[in-house]
Amino acid sequence: MVYMDSRMVAGIVVAALVIGLVIGGYVVSTFQKPKTVTETQTQMLTVTEVKTRLKIVGFKSELMWREVIASRQQLPPHTYVQVSTWSSHAPYTIIAFSPNSEMFAIGITVYKNEKPFTEVRIYDVSTGKLLWSYSLGSGYLRALAWSKDGRILFVGEASVEGKIAALDVASKRLLWEYATSKELGMGSPKEPRWYWPTIYSVAVDDSRMYFSACKTRKKPYGKICKLYCFEIKTGKKVWAFPEDGYIDTHVPKIALSPNGRYLAGITWYYKGEKWKGGTIFLLDASTGKLLASFYPETRKPFRWCGSWDGVAWLDNGHVAFVLDDGRAFVLSVPLLKPVYETNITNPLPALVVPRKTQQTEQGYVYAFSSYATVVVAGDGSKLLLVRTSNTYGITALGKSAKPTIVHPDSNSIFFYLWDGKKLELLAKYPLRGRPNYEQWTTYSPEKHLLAVPAAHDYITRTIIYTGLYIYNLTSADQIRTGQAEIGVIKPPENSGVVIGGAISPTGNYAVLVTYPVNLGTKKAPVFKGSYTLAAYQLIGG
Repeated sequence: MVYMDSRMVAGIVVAALVIGLVIGGYVVSTFQKPKTVTETQTQMLTVTEVKTRLKIVGFKSELMWREVIASRQQLPPHTYVQVSTWSSHAPYTIIAFSPNSEMFAIGITVYKNEKPFTEVRIYDVSTGKLLWSYSLGSGYLRALAWSKDGRILFVGEASVEGKIAALDVASKRLLWEYATSKELGMGSPKEPRWYWPTIYSVAVDDSRMYFSACKTRKKPYGKICKLYCFEIKTGKKVWAFPEDGYIDTHVPKIALSPNGRYLAGITWYYKGEKWKGGTIFLLDASTGKLLASFYPETRKPFRWCGSWDGVAWLDNGHVAFVLDDGRAFVLSVPLLKPVYETNITNPLPALVVPRKTQQTEQGYVYAFSSYATVVVAGDGSKLLLVRTSNTYGITALGKSAKPTIVHPDSNSIFFYLWDGKKLELLAKYPLRGRPNYEQWTTYSPEKHLLAVPAAHDYITRTIIYTGLYIYNLTSADQIRTGQAEIGVIKPPENSGVVIGGAISPTGNYAVLVTYPVNLGTKKAPVFKGSYTLAAYQLIGG
């Protein structure tokens, strides 16, 4: 174990990221607590010995089968991942393994006369045999979940009707479906797809399923949303929240408490007349009654507050709430009273480029931090995992701007230990590639393996770190000492960039999806890769 002075280590880490130096190990367990917005104190806890990536004995992945969905030439000219931007024109990619790990469902988008058509395909994971496909037509897949017994697959789409569908996989038939356009209004095929009614998040209990559905309004700009509860077998609607009217902001994520009593929801940064972005709220899962809500106010220098995927249950009495701006709260239920607060990451002073002026000025860079989940390690430790994504910039007045440097906390995973009262930072592991926004991680509770897909880094404009990162969460000590990352499943050479990946519940299999990437510019493109689906057997770990 190597210990270093905090100022020395902070300087090394920032310098390494700014100049593009790659450290071959698993640096860096840090805790950051701001004094002010412009003065940040970094306390180094531990720094592990440098290790060489992928030299961990006892773990390997073997390619079982690979299917090319479409070559670059078979895709429309505009459909690719651009290495110099955080956004992409790749299809939404969600992978859901069945509870027994024998098959998996995935959304696949193909093009006919340059028009997209999406279907949910169900594959036998070991052979690659296509078992069934369910067409969404011109809609897009946005949510996918299995019932606990593995018999029913729930499909949530973004479409002109905004449907949720329950599929009986064994008999290959539609059990029931519901169009949220009945309450939210129909979408128009002439409008962009993000205007359509969309199923954003699904949670499943033994006999009921829950989901959030939202639709974009042009005036005023923002979303209207409702939360629903349905009986799984019959498709009977149990309740909708609110009963009358809408939540007039975006609800991208919901989470059901382990005992099924409470349903938590979070709102993104859209500002409504009644609801604020960056709010967490709690419903009685049986009745849909609103029990409590919590809004933490904005954090300087930000002008907004929001949470994209930052809600996860620590236990039946506590829920974690992680915001885009780097803050994390632990709230007790049912009143949503804050019992613990920490800063995952902090904005740093830096030169930025405002969109309007396109001239550098002093502002801040920050690491978007609103991806969270809770898992149980092999030793029984309860862990809160927070994944940061890209570096973004804001001006001194809090307006959006382009960053000129990489924030040292961007594209990393922070591991926290929950002891029932507070969170302890165990370690921070670098990823160096942006997340899959629809599905940032999956976990094998049987083998305690975590899988995290990473794409490109749009600031440094590189894809060398793209892959599916595998972490062995046997114990809190293993994470703390930097030994959790045991390998990266890299796509075959010239496959493109990873846009999705998942591990099976048993930890025996992993699935990887790649897509063409433009390493050049729009005027002078340099394309690499294809739309490919691949399955791997995992050995060891």
